[in-house]
Amino acid sequence: MMIDVVEERGLSRFPDRWSDPRTCRFPLIHGWRPPANPDVLCLACYGSMWLGALGLCLGLRFRLSCGLYVLSYWYLLLLDKSFWNNHSYLFGLTALLLWGTGADGYFSLNPRKSPHVPAWNYLALKFQYLVLYFVAGLKKSGSEWLAGYAMTNLSRHWLFRPVRWCLGAERTDLYVVHWLTFGFDLSVGGLMLQDATRLPAMLACVLFHAMNSRLFSIGMFPYVCLATMPLFCRRYDWPRKLFQRKGGPRLYSLATTTASAEPMMRYADRSDDNNSNSSSSSKSGKKDLPLVRDNDRIGTMSRRRERRKRAVMTVSKSQRLVVALLMAHVALQLFLPYSHFVTKGYNNWVSGMYGYSWDMMVHAWDVAHVVVRVRDNERGQDHYLDPGVWTLNDRWARHPDMVRQYAFCVKENLERSPMIGLSSNISIHVDVWCSLNGRFQQRLFDPRVDLLTVDWHPLGPASYLMPLLEQFTAYRPELDRIERETLAWSSSSDVLFVADYPGLSLEQYLGRELDNVTLRLIEGKIAVEQEQDDDEEEEEEGGGGEVGCKSGGGVGGELRTIVLDARASTTLSLRTGRYHKVRTLGRHPACYAYTFVNRTMAQRQLASLHHHHQQHQRRRPV
Repeated sequence: MMIDVVEERGLSRFPDRWSDPRTCRFPLIHGWRPPANPDVLCLACYGSMWLGALGLCLGLRFRLSCGLYVLSYWYLLLLDKSFWNNHSYLFGLTALLLWGTGADGYFSLNPRKSPHVPAWNYLALKFQYLVLYFVAGLKKSGSEWLAGYAMTNLSRHWLFRPVRWCLGAERTDLYVVHWLTFGFDLSVGGLMLQDATRLPAMLACVLFHAMNSRLFSIGMFPYVCLATMPLFCRRYDWPRKLFQRKGGPRLYSLATTTASAEPMMRYADRSDDNNSNSSSSSKSGKKDLPLVRDNDRIGTMSRRRERRKRAVMTVSKSQRLVVALLMAHVALQLFLPYSHFVTKGYNNWVSGMYGYSWDMMVHAWDVAHVVVRVRDNERGQDHYLDPGVWTLNDRWARHPDMVRQYAFCVKENLERSPMIGLSSNISIHVDVWCSLNGRFQQRLFDPRVDLLTVDWHPLGPASYLMPLLEQFTAYRPELDRIERETLAWSSSSDVLFVADYPGLSLEQYLGRELDNVTLRLIEGKIAVEQEQDDDEEEEEEGGGGEVGCKSGGGVGGELRTIVLDARASTTLSLRTGRYHKVRTLGRHPACYAYTFVNRTMAQRQLASLHHHHQQHQRRRPV
């Protein structure tokens, strides 16, 4: 946790993350802002959180340390949703559970008077990590994961090289990365609870988390999961026995009560019994202590049963409160991963925000293009803003609530900058193009909606969210085939797949570093407008028909419109160094692909090969 404060919580990047007041935040509670003075946040929040983690580690002022860490941690976590992830949520829950336990009873600088820890302390932590594994497996039971579209190309990592030699890249991605991980998450928690399967399950768990630490940048999450594996052992007192010195006092297990630790039979020194057994005692040289009478033993056992009965029947208010809190925590942890039918305002193409659903690596997002357009309504002018100028990451662009928060943040920053010369009557439109699990790139939000005036509620669906084009999902095998063909041209070739709604258009600039740019229609009907030079002739592949031309304001001269229909013409060559616009015609969506070669990348690769060749020639002996 101390390392996590420095790394993932952002203490090492504190100036970059918190010093600029114009940086857009995305708090869970809208309008919640960090302190105006960043030094206060650094000293009060990060300082108390790090000191709390240190106290947790050493067992020093345990309750106070837990409080400092938990309050500071959850304050920072709720202050910016764009940094949410499942393991950060797990750390906060673990610290919250530790706050209510007696974990400072052993191996601590100032231990409690009683070294015993109640069994429910262990059960609460064990339940939390059992939910982590089991619900993560349930989330992977969908068709997206089992079909192998979530974590594609992960088999290229050097860790999978031995398996890739045996199965190949595609089978490794499907069988090992997807199917084996699904089975592991679903069963490892239960297997570690059973005595017969605990050891092999723990070995598999060590291998799994060790590989995750190399495959992904997920901070201390693998190491925390490794450290919590002993929670699944049947006995909790094995560390005490491990460190117990030889000949030291016996340490009973946590399941052993004080009453059960007492001997079942008591001895008494009675003179009359000693006289009767003097002969036997003299032979052995030792004095035997006879058993008490049967009625004394029965009376002792009955009194013991009465004490146990009264202990069971007497339940204090604090114990009732603990049971109520534990039951509430269990119910909440079982409900939250599937609560997205209630919090519909946070849903996009998938349910809920990434951070408390245990859907680790299930959804692979690829954001290709983000356009932020600021419309001056009084002057009728459009201004375009770099989407990364006031943000720390791009996760906000995938969630409807954060996109709306971003629009208001941009409005406030523009109002603070009078040099821009905008009027007070502005509209902000955001056009996000992204792909989910290998699908076409498509719009996530309606670019025609003004985000400053649109309504949003956490319990209702976002009206400006564009639905996922599910009818094109079946094209993913075809997209894989086209991608393999294009990448086989050269190491600098690439392909981009796009799908759009009828009535909307996509305008792009093709840089001069691109070469052999071809637009290939897959389904639907589109109209392509591109700037043409006066002295160039229209080059067209596949028989696309020209439906009209008009004078344009571009440098190249006039605009020509070419219509492509999947039933007749499918390909069109595009000129680089100019803008073009693709408009979807008809009543149905259309999908198409761009294939191109990056000339700059190819030149760099050739230069690198030439450099290595020269170095090799110089090293050759004369």
